Amino acid sequence: MVAETFGNWLEIEYLYVSDDLRGQGIGSKILKMAERESKERGCKYSFVDTFNFQAPKFYEKHGYKEVFALKNYPYTGERYYYTKEL
Repeated sequence: MVAETFGNWLEIEYLYVSDDLRGQGIGSKILKMAERESKERGCKYSFVDTFNFQAPKFYEKHGYKEVFALKNYPYTGERYYYTKEL
């Protein structure tokens, strides 16, 4: 995971789990650790963007709500933006 905190926000830039390790809860553990750490730093919200071929359902499963989506995004299809209140 690559993420940063600024103000009262956690911004998730990348969260990647290799294909052979997916489905074991590793991504969920990483996300929860980052959210916990950011709350300790005073964050109240989290932000992430993802593409339709990546992980929109993963973030929704963890309580992230879609703020908006860019349809027909160049090369990759749709791009989704999510936030979550921590």
